[in-house]
Amino acid sequence: MSGISRIKDVARRMGLVKAPPGQVAVMAVPSGSGRTYLAGGVDVTDELTAGGSGGISPDAVQDLTLRSVPDRMADNSRLRIESYQKQEDPGNNNKGGEVIWLDLVDPRAKAMITWRLPVNPLTREILPLGTEPTDAQMRSIVWAGAHYYAQDQIDDEAPTDVHGHWSVEVPDEDLALRTRFEILYVDPADNKIGIDNTIIRTLGADFIVNTSGGNAMRVSSLTENKDIAFSVFRDRNQSGRRWVLRTEGDANGTASDANFALMRAPSADGNTLVTALHVQRSTGRMQLGGGTSPNGTLHITEEANNVPLLRLEPSVSMSVPVIDLRAVGAGDRFLSVRIVGDLLDRFALLANGRLEWGDGTAARDTNLYRSGEDLLGTDDSFKVKRNLLVNTASSGSGLGVIGIANATTVPSINPTAGGVLYVEGGALKYRGSSGTITTLAPA
Repeated sequence: MSGISRIKDVARRMGLVKAPPGQVAVMAVPSGSGRTYLAGGVDVTDELTAGGSGGISPDAVQDLTLRSVPDRMADNSRLRIESYQKQEDPGNNNKGGEVIWLDLVDPRAKAMITWRLPVNPLTREILPLGTEPTDAQMRSIVWAGAHYYAQDQIDDEAPTDVHGHWSVEVPDEDLALRTRFEILYVDPADNKIGIDNTIIRTLGADFIVNTSGGNAMRVSSLTENKDIAFSVFRDRNQSGRRWVLRTEGDANGTASDANFALMRAPSADGNTLVTALHVQRSTGRMQLGGGTSPNGTLHITEEANNVPLLRLEPSVSMSVPVIDLRAVGAGDRFLSVRIVGDLLDRFALLANGRLEWGDGTAARDTNLYRSGEDLLGTDDSFKVKRNLLVNTASSGSGLGVIGIANATTVPSINPTAGGVLYVEGGALKYRGSSGTITTLAPA
């Protein structure tokens, strides 16, 4: 009996070949096509049991096996299904254009497509080429399909645990199949069929996007916020959010804003988010601690928590600066301070080390700076509220006094355009520009 005849005979005996009323289901091999066509439809039912209409033994194998020839280069190992239909009106149950129906008549059932390989279950290694595997060695490596109820119910006759997803499963190290990717077709809030915004989940999986030639992982929308949320829940419950990466949309539809933000949920309710970091796309300016209007390249604010806005604390002794500031010009301001409401800075530190002070309403008018080698200067008066001590720590228990230690080197040449006041042997002396030394007060 030829291969085509055997298929015809098996299909006839199993009750697989059925035809519309008044017609006969046939199998044919059109001349020159190299293809076998089955007209009339195939229906594999539960009649393949003892006493079934097909007359098949209860021990009969109920699988329909399509075995290809062992030639690895043969071009005849396909199950080809042709379609000329397009999708009908979605209101008509989306019929049309479908070539395979996997009917879950019992909602506890699964309908999976399985890929299998010959595997040694003890070592998890592929069997050597040319080995004829046993059925136990043909192990499922990928499952893909859908089901409604979970398979491990407490009471299989009264199931309550709903999965309601299409999933892809691959084996773990024990060769047990585990769901790694799923798309829900039920609303997890009520387990009803259909959901406006479906949920796609991965489990026990790293999600890796390999890029080349400008490929990228993209989150896109023109007017809506683009969020990546870190949540403690596996569904769309917003209260589970703890952190959110957000690129803002533009209500005007021009994407001219699209600023970036890192949002945080300060409490256990993720429905309330506050901005931890805001970055302006147009300027690159950043604001930390709350707020969305940075007034500098980095703008740090704090919401009444009474902690330092910035604390730098190295864990080891450093041979380099903790803060390394570089300026273009000596007069560039490195630091400026003003009180909220001030029109001008009350304090400024210039790149050359000059310190300047003001009252916040007018230009800074007081300064202190390096006047020369080993020389500190000011353009203003110097007021001392307690004591002024020159190379001594002793004030004689006085307050509002000037303490001067004995001169380390007594002046030996005449000063220019002035005089020198010093102490020698405890006596206060003065040397003028002509060289006259006058003792102002004895020791």
